[in-house]
Amino acid sequence: MNNTQIGIKAVSVAIIVFIIVKIRQFLDELPKCGCSSPALKRIRLLELVIIILLIVNLFVMPKNSGNIRTMGSSMYAKIMLPIAVLLYLYLTYNTVQFSNDTNKDETCKKCTNKWEKYALYAQTFIYGLSAAMLIIASAMLITLGVVDITSSYGFMLAVGILFLLGIATTTIYGGSINDLLDIVEKNTVNEGFCGCAGEEEKK
Repeated sequence: MNNTQIGIKAVSVAIIVFIIVKIRQFLDELPKCGCSSPALKRIRLLELVIIILLIVNLFVMPKNSGNIRTMGSSMYAKIMLPIAVLLYLYLTYNTVQFSNDTNKDETCKKCTNKWEKYALYAQTFIYGLSAAMLIIASAMLITLGVVDITSSYGFMLAVGILFLLGIATTTIYGGSINDLLDIVEKNTVNEGFCGCAGEEEKK
C-alpha cells in the first residue's frame, strides 16, 4: 500500500471515528430528555470498541497471500474477522431494540429526531449487511471446498452462526440476549465468579 492509499485510508477512518463520537455524544444526551433504552449502554460500548478496531486496523496491515484457499489464514484475520462480525451483529441487534424503545413514546421520538440517529441507523445497516454477506460467503466457500475450514472464514462462520442461534433462542422464549449478558455480568463482575459475594451479603 503506497502513501496515497494510506492517506486516503487514514482520512476515511478519521471521518468514521468523528461520526461515531458524535453518535456516542447523542446517546449520552438522550436520558436528559427522559428518553432511555436498555440498549443504550450496549451501543455506546460497541461503538467504542469499533473505534479501537478501526485504529488498530489502520496500523496493522494483514498479509495477502493471493491464494483463496488459504485466504484469511493469518492469526490477525482469524482474530479480527470473527470479532468484527460479532460486533456488527450485536450492534444491529441493539440498534433494533433502541429503535423499538424510542418509537414507543412521542416525546422520545422528538428527542431522537437528529442526524446522529439516522447516522447510527445507516451504520447499523451497512455493518449488519456486511456481517450477513461475510457469513453467507464463508458458508458457500467452505461448502464448495474453496476455503479451508480452519481459516478465519471458518472461524467467522462458526462464531456468527452460534451468535445468531443464541439471539434466536432467547428471542423465541421472549427474552433478550442483553438480559442474559446482564445476569452473567452481575454474577461474574459484581458478585464474583461463583456468586460468593452475593451469598455472603444474604447471610
